[in-house]
Amino acid sequence: GSLAGAPRPPLSAAEYERRVLGAWLGQIVGTIVGWPYEGKVAAAAPVTGYAQPYSYAPVDDDYYYEIVALRAFERHGPALTVEQLGEQWKQDQAGSWGSSEQARLALERGVRAPATGHPRHNRWFHTIGPQFSADVYGMLAPGHLNRAGELARRFAHVNGYAEGADGAVFVAGMVSEAFFETDPRTVVRRAARLIHPESNYRRSLDQMIRRAEAGVPWRRIARELEDTWRPEYPALNNAVPNGALVALGLWFGEGDFLKTVNVIVQAADYSDADCNAANAGAVIGAMRGP
Repeated sequence: GSLAGAPRPPLSAAEYERRVLGAWLGQIVGTIVGWPYEGKVAAAAPVTGYAQPYSYAPVDDDYYYEIVALRAFERHGPALTVEQLGEQWKQDQAGSWGSSEQARLALERGVRAPATGHPRHNRWFHTIGPQFSADVYGMLAPGHLNRAGELARRFAHVNGYAEGADGAVFVAGMVSEAFFETDPRTVVRRAARLIHPESNYRRSLDQMIRRAEAGVPWRRIARELEDTWRPEYPALNNAVPNGALVALGLWFGEGDFLKTVNVIVQAADYSDADCNAANAGAVIGAMRGP
């Protein structure tokens, strides 16, 4: 249940479905808005919409890996194992980039999950693949922070470990908490507590929170986060600095979708802006609905 300890009101099926729709739309819209800034110079002016019109959601790994997970749950039920999820990934040929591509290649070689995410078989284990695959686990455990984190930790090992899995736990925890909590800063704080204090992922979150609570402007915090963590994690699709930017956007976005996404796409050059905007968008969507 909640780390806050207080009993929570029941969530009707209709309201749950509405929030889940919001979370899916939030990550899809966040992805598309963030695309022009993925691995490029940050946005120099506020973003107000799509760079081009869309009549459908293009296929993108920021949400289609989660569709694969849903298919696996539909096939195997709530007792789904990480090995079964890996077999679903193999059947659906999921894994197009980074640690997820390494997972797919390992599956094709006969390696089975969770070894597919392990450093022995996956040189990008510490990157963002598990983080942007984990929103769905928060949707499956609304208001049950520890359960969401447990699901994310287990299934993250299809395509990552260590810092990568930490990112999955953080995102799933935030989405779960957002079904019942209206303050994004509280959501960030509570989900961060799911991560071990000695993890670099947790340290980056603690740094962001500490500086924000000290009244430092978000642009300066973004520079400090990049200066601190990017030398150790230089890849575009790293989990640690990008995860802190997700938290930064939510902290300073004040629960407003477009404001949240704008902090993220303006925060840093050469970041994984679309993935970050997708994760933050899922949190806002779960909190506010469509």
